[in-house]
Amino acid sequence: MGRTMTASMMRLPGIAFVNTGDPYHVYRWCRRWGVTETQLRTAVGAVGREPRAVEAALKIGRAHV
Repeated sequence: MGRTMTASMMRLPGIAFVNTGDPYHVYRWCRRWGVTETQLRTAVGAVGREPRAVEAALKIGRAHV
């Protein structure tokens, strides 16, 4: 309720947050963003499970490489 769907979220139907406790969610988000499981878990640990925040953290991380 009250959530705005982003393009990233629309591509993963039924997945409203990044759940690192579910192997399927980890697999799908890693494929969506082209990152490793470690990179995904690090971003989630830093910014939480909200997909927009995780995606932004991953993009920032790539800019520093």
